[in-house]
Amino acid sequence: MKIILNILIAFSLVQFSYSQTFTEVAKQIGVGEHYALDTREMSGGLVVFDFNNDGYEDIFVTGGLLKNSALFQNMKNGTFQNVYGSSGIVIPVHNQTVGAAAADLDNDGDKDLIVTTFERADVYLFENKNGKFYDITVPAGLEAKIWNTAVSFLDYDLDGDLDMYFSSYVGSNGGCDRNLFYENLGNMKFKEIAVQIGVADKGCSLASTFSDYDNDGDFDLLVANDFGLTVQSNKIYENLHPEKKFVDVSEVSGFNAHIFGMGIEGGDFDEDGDMDYYTTNIGSNKFYVNNGNKTMTERGVEFGMDNTHKKGTDSLATSWGIQWFDYNHDSYLDLFVSNGNVILTDSLMSYMDPNLLFRNNGDKTFTEVAEEEGVADIKKGRGVGLIDFDNDGDMDIIQSVVTGQYGARSETDDDRVNFFKSNASENGNHWIQFHLRGTVDNRDAIGSKIAIFFDGRKLISETPSGGSSYMSQRTGIIHFGLGKATKIDRVEVTFPNGEKVIKINLDADKRYNIIQTFRTKTSIDLCYGARYNNRFSVFKDTIVTENYKSIDDIDSIVTVSINVYDEINTNEFKQLCYGEEFRGVSWKNSGTTKDVKRSYLGCDSNIVYNITVLPAVETQVDTTICYGGLFDNLRITRERTIKKEMTNPNGCDSILVYNIKVNEGPKFSESFDVCQGMMYKNVIILNDTTLYNSFKTISGCDSIYEEKVVMLRYGLRDSIVSIYSDQMYEGKFYDSDTTLFKNLGIKSSNGCDSILAITINVTKSSVDFDYSNSFGLKIYPNPAESYLDITYNQKASTHVTIELYSVVGQKMATIYNGISNIGDNKLTWKFDNTNIPPGVYMLRMIDKDKFITEKVIIK
Repeated sequence: MKIILNILIAFSLVQFSYSQTFTEVAKQIGVGEHYALDTREMSGGLVVFDFNNDGYEDIFVTGGLLKNSALFQNMKNGTFQNVYGSSGIVIPVHNQTVGAAAADLDNDGDKDLIVTTFERADVYLFENKNGKFYDITVPAGLEAKIWNTAVSFLDYDLDGDLDMYFSSYVGSNGGCDRNLFYENLGNMKFKEIAVQIGVADKGCSLASTFSDYDNDGDFDLLVANDFGLTVQSNKIYENLHPEKKFVDVSEVSGFNAHIFGMGIEGGDFDEDGDMDYYTTNIGSNKFYVNNGNKTMTERGVEFGMDNTHKKGTDSLATSWGIQWFDYNHDSYLDLFVSNGNVILTDSLMSYMDPNLLFRNNGDKTFTEVAEEEGVADIKKGRGVGLIDFDNDGDMDIIQSVVTGQYGARSETDDDRVNFFKSNASENGNHWIQFHLRGTVDNRDAIGSKIAIFFDGRKLISETPSGGSSYMSQRTGIIHFGLGKATKIDRVEVTFPNGEKVIKINLDADKRYNIIQTFRTKTSIDLCYGARYNNRFSVFKDTIVTENYKSIDDIDSIVTVSINVYDEINTNEFKQLCYGEEFRGVSWKNSGTTKDVKRSYLGCDSNIVYNITVLPAVETQVDTTICYGGLFDNLRITRERTIKKEMTNPNGCDSILVYNIKVNEGPKFSESFDVCQGMMYKNVIILNDTTLYNSFKTISGCDSIYEEKVVMLRYGLRDSIVSIYSDQMYEGKFYDSDTTLFKNLGIKSSNGCDSILAITINVTKSSVDFDYSNSFGLKIYPNPAESYLDITYNQKASTHVTIELYSVVGQKMATIYNGISNIGDNKLTWKFDNTNIPPGVYMLRMIDKDKFITEKVIIK
């Protein structure tokens, strides 16, 4: 009993002195029901990405057979929910899913999903539209029936969108199919060009990554090949940008191990400014330390990180996915390795193969601490990804687990997925995270490098490019541990096009969004001497760089090419006649004037007019005209001078001066009285008038005969008549005041007719004429001999009057005067016993609102 008590006390002291960093919580958070079913135990790819853009990262995990894949949506409360069934992701049950990756291929702000399948089935490209997925595989051009595994991304031609590299596995002939490289043509269309650019690797690849191994600013391609002992080694393809080519440098770089390559991941563990790489294998993983001169040295055994055998045994270990990250925030880069048994007949293979966690001791050595940190799981681990699922600043681990047994159940610890939740944010160390976004480059900023500076140190990282961790992809969030530092001096982000964004004095324990400077080019055309933005005048072609900062602290740089139009000066020569007007001035002397006009380019054009004034020519002409004769439509009765302008051959006026003398003829005069309005010699006399007649004299001039016509006014009498506008006067309606004149046939004292002036004053009636015949008035027969049938319609019961008038306005009879009925009305008026003579009459019908008249003929 005493021994047991001592053991318990010792155990409790250990627990008190150290708390492990990770806790396996798959079932608690809602992902523990998932397992990958694969009789070959090859499945196990996953991808971490925020598919619905809610700020919390989600997880897609492949399921192998039986449509077992899952899309776990982060519910933002520490749990996940499988929404695969409503996501739009549809993969036929006969297709076995193995790998997955995600990237914003169309730069629309959400990440699209790629899923690979087993044994030359289909690859699937699902376009993400606001969190809903749509299969666009065929229209996108991804129709190759090849067993694809991992997928990685890079904008290799820097055209602003991401291209895709597909690792391929065993082909239909039993050999290895070549890998595929799909160039993004825009609008979600792709073209396969692996052979053309030199990356058509045929090594049965299971992982690939893009990383700048030679530090020349462009990302190179690293490929992990399976069956290296019999097929071909792992590969590095150097990017030859700006040439759109890659070249195989595996041999000269030293990255040429012939192994069973499963995963490949880079990190600068020794802080010397370049990326070092770790590759997984069946026994003897490889750790390549970058020498900084395009060569590497394999030092796995030296660092104790080769994992050749399961700890404490002679059994070969098998490693799959890997992740470099600072798990405990002490500011040094650590390494997680996913281990798991593989189906081989070799008895030397380890069965229960625990995961490994190599802690960086800060002195370029590592200590394996998986068991004490809570991640030494012994299931068949495969792909692995990093995720800060609760946004607390530390990196959690999602590990896919595969089973080859039908009927497997996630309730058992042998089959289900692992989720290792980190509590590193609670250990007193600090951290900082960055989310990069491209604007000129691809939106995911894949191909970017980031460096932070603090405490005299420089830590670097790269944006994850995809399927480096055995057909799996980690979060795109870039994470650094800072130890006890509470802030960093600065961060430098180098985007794929080489542009840098720098931020200084950033506090620890925060995630920062760094958005690439919006860089655009534009050109403008300006006139010579014009002002640019009211800042300066331009006289030659110039390039100006404008820097803008928006309210959300996103820089924008615009390069403006100013094209200057040359100054235009023109001389024109112009002849003007004496006194001619030009540009608002009458010119009498030669000279110059200047004008500024707008050219077709919109610029000022200076025009100098050189004016020559042509003198005027004046000629005297003497002439004689008869008295009262016409000269140039002017009647001449006295001597006078008339000037007349003529046009010379030079286009100017010539002035003719006519000196006119008058030859007068004899005059005769008589007087006549004519009544007003009478005709006299075809002239209507309305006032006193003088008429002239002429007779030729011997000299050829007219002898003038003058007739003075005196108008005698007619006798005038006045009469005033007042009527309403709906009444006739002498058979006619008047709607305004007017005056009528009548000849009375009576001679006045001066012998002229007497005229009666009748003034008609018209008062506007309270009723309007029924132009549209809303009465519906009908009269039958018409002409009539003894009676009239009158029909009409009323919308309301109202007073109606029907009367008969002569054409001169005399009322002949009242046909009806009373209340009408609603609707149709009919009455018969017999007039055969009346004294109304035959003739043309007007029948008038009126109610309180309107009236109408109709012509009636009585025989």
